[in-house]
Amino acid sequence: MIQTHHGLTINLSRFLIRLLQPIYDHVTFSKTINTGVDVINALEEYNKKGLLRSNTLFVALHIHDLSTLIPHEHMYTTLQRFLCQYLFDREIEGLTLPTILDLVRLVVENQYILYENKFYQQIQGGACNAPLTMLLTNIFIYYWQQELMATLNVQNEIFGRCFDEIFFTWNESQERLHDLLHTMNRYQPEIQITLVANDHINYLDLHIQQHKGDLKIQVAHDLNIEPYSLPYVFGHPRNRYQTLLRAALLRATRCCTNVVDFANELQHIQLSFQYNRFTNDFIIDKIQLYFEEFSTPTLKIHCGEQYYDQSLYNDLRRNVSKYNRRRKFAKIRRCRQFINQHCRHPDNQDKSSPV
Repeated sequence: MIQTHHGLTINLSRFLIRLLQPIYDHVTFSKTINTGVDVINALEEYNKKGLLRSNTLFVALHIHDLSTLIPHEHMYTTLQRFLCQYLFDREIEGLTLPTILDLVRLVVENQYILYENKFYQQIQGGACNAPLTMLLTNIFIYYWQQELMATLNVQNEIFGRCFDEIFFTWNESQERLHDLLHTMNRYQPEIQITLVANDHINYLDLHIQQHKGDLKIQVAHDLNIEPYSLPYVFGHPRNRYQTLLRAALLRATRCCTNVVDFANELQHIQLSFQYNRFTNDFIIDKIQLYFEEFSTPTLKIHCGEQYYDQSLYNDLRRNVSKYNRRRKFAKIRRCRQFINQHCRHPDNQDKSSPV
């Protein structure tokens, strides 16, 4: 089977993404998970507020086959609803709402699959990881998840979603949780989900656990493939070697509150790069540059236990947290610069803990 992301409508698809993606990002940024850091920030704030209890469950929902699940007509309907709700004057850059919908329909209805030397028109979903498909699907699920979000808002729980992976906290019974999810799907029975609810779960590239109300977050390692492969950092391509090590260090810093835990994770990162034939000089240089970037050049944890300075490591964590916040706010500002004249703010701001 062959699907192409570079068909005749690729330029039109890119144009539509440029128009519509900032609106979606602006409306949903507090409930969208882009990296594991978003989850860590939300959990730390949740814990700081005293909301984490000994009976708190961490819940992960996986929506199966989401890229190819949604019928095109449902996509158009929810896109129209979304733009009517959040678009000023029903137009963007001189394009009216009907024109935008017609352009989206032109792209979506011209998706074809080559299978056994025959062309088939796709009538549900679209090419996996195609930006326009992901945007339309995200908008559809945005409305599907409203009932769950409303319940969690009332209970001051965390909620966040990264495309087909949902994460939230839960302090009621599992029976109540199953009843809620069953109610959500009464109008969309085609949506199939896998549910994991426990006091310890893996979500994206994180292992999240609590014991008697004490929170601990670690990097999730797949023992079947590690340490033989390079680190997997969610949202970062593994083949970008020059920045992969830095991305792994950023994640480790946010996960590990204790300098000893960070040192263990750092050793794991070093071994994975060494096994993949990166020189020790390359690895040490990247680690030292990382410490210098975040104003802790004397934190030479990779040089031995005598450098395990918890106070200095706390400084590193604070500096990395500030860096992550600046990046997130910069993205929000970029969206607002584009949409201030086109997008109205949501009528009802979410009150649950943002991700």
